[in-house]
Amino acid sequence: MAVYGGARADAVAGNWLKLANGDWVEGVIVNVGDVRDVHYAEKPPSAQYPQGQAESTVKVLQVEFYAESSLKLGDAAPTLINDYRKFEPQVKWCLELFDLIDAMAKAEGNDQAIYGHRVKLWRVDKPRPGGGYYGNLKASDLGKTPAHHPVMGNAPAPQTTTAAPAAPIGDVAAACGNAFAAALNITDLKNALRMKWADAKQAGVTDDVMTRYTARKSLLLSTALLSAADTESLTVAWNEAFAETEKDLPMRNVLEAACIKRQEGIAAGLPPSAVAADDIPF
Repeated sequence: MAVYGGARADAVAGNWLKLANGDWVEGVIVNVGDVRDVHYAEKPPSAQYPQGQAESTVKVLQVEFYAESSLKLGDAAPTLINDYRKFEPQVKWCLELFDLIDAMAKAEGNDQAIYGHRVKLWRVDKPRPGGGYYGNLKASDLGKTPAHHPVMGNAPAPQTTTAAPAAPIGDVAAACGNAFAAALNITDLKNALRMKWADAKQAGVTDDVMTRYTARKSLLLSTALLSAADTESLTVAWNEAFAETEKDLPMRNVLEAACIKRQEGIAAGLPPSAVAADDIPF
């Protein structure tokens, strides 16, 4: 499926994109390459895997990606990247990505249609029937890659004019992000959005502000789940998370995984601080 040749592969050599459970990245896939085998050594027992993990060899898909921005679960706002990255998810976790590639190819009558779209990749792990988790990569189409995008080879030249000393647009978005970061619950967060929305519209940064809002919302809801001391408090946290993600199923999937993880921890008698961090190579 390569369309950019070896030069693009050289450009991203050693520059890796890693997604843990709940993380997402937006950008453009520039090459889907070969499958290769990766060997993982044996791992000792952990809270998430009491029996440890045996050594294994897995098949990974080599993907080259122009990453625009990425959000780590728990961060208040996305990190801007705007650079090429290599990404090697396990093949068996890429079914939705393959479905997206096939759907685009069918819709446009072009096997390489995926390279002409911006996409969002979101890792949402699923529990294994016998315990533990396995990775799962969700993929969604964000529309055609605009003509001025860097991967199109004709991005506009950087502006050399000096920024005006008045409050720039970025300050409005940052102020909104600070207000969201100060919110300690969903009610406060919604109030902060209402108070800042007019400023965001006037500055034309509503997309940026909503991205920051969604990140803080995800953090508040996941923290409530993972810090639940007992089944009763976990139920309360899950009811809120379920209600708040009616129109955001990817976030709901992430929060459901967090709920299951904490439920397993409660059943094992583990305090909230002992909930294991993600340990799945991806």
